[in-house]
Amino acid sequence: MRSSHVKRALREGRPTVGTWLSYPSPPMVEAMAHVGFDWLTLDMEHNAMSIETAAHCMAMMRGTPTAPLARLPNGTHENIKRVLDAGAWGVVCPMVNTPEQAEIIARAAKHPPEGNRSFGGGRYNASWGAVGGEYRENINNEVVVVIMMESPEGVNNLEKIFQVGGIDACFVGPNDLLGNMGEKPSMWSDSKQFRDALDHLLEMGRKYGVAPGIHCADAAAVSARIAEGFQFLALASEARFMLHEATTEMNAVKGWSPNQNTEVIKY
Repeated sequence: MRSSHVKRALREGRPTVGTWLSYPSPPMVEAMAHVGFDWLTLDMEHNAMSIETAAHCMAMMRGTPTAPLARLPNGTHENIKRVLDAGAWGVVCPMVNTPEQAEIIARAAKHPPEGNRSFGGGRYNASWGAVGGEYRENINNEVVVVIMMESPEGVNNLEKIFQVGGIDACFVGPNDLLGNMGEKPSMWSDSKQFRDALDHLLEMGRKYGVAPGIHCADAAAVSARIAEGFQFLALASEARFMLHEATTEMNAVKGWSPNQNTEVIKY
């Protein structure tokens, strides 16, 4: 059975870089899996992506150097169980504000005795290259559990959330965090409230061994955040890569300035 290079890197304090996948397209996922990202996250929270399509997309990553993760609409037991059974190597759960929510997520991602994930399915064997009982024997030590910090409530409860245990990384959704702080949603801000929240995450992450993560708009931002201590970093999205390049090229063909008739996509 394969081991998770993402889990290993986070445990060892090393950074990992992936991207968000917005389109429910297995061929797109197949292409992105060979770019060189450590992981790719299927964004099932904000996009029209069924569990069946997600399973097909994860199958396209099978045997590549890229780990398949899934961002769920909500960190419920049912959602977590279904994507792990479909072959995901880890889950990203949004809007985690309390230790009670974190405990549900941590336990749902692990089989007994560490958690309460039920035994069943079988597609995961192919995703991990497992034979016999290897998956059941090893998966609790391999699956990656990521929660998202997206509100002041989550920031204020962060230490209690981390004390629950079973969480590998805490990922900042900058747009939602800023929006819930009463500020303009953005991929980055120098707002004191926002920066204080990131500093608190870095401090609590060091204390409890939880890798801090954040979504970044570009490579420069990824490098800056790695230098600050972030380890689980999303670089834009496949939609941003495609639309940004297409818009830039069309602007050049038509002689437009990016700041005039057509805006360059930045998400």
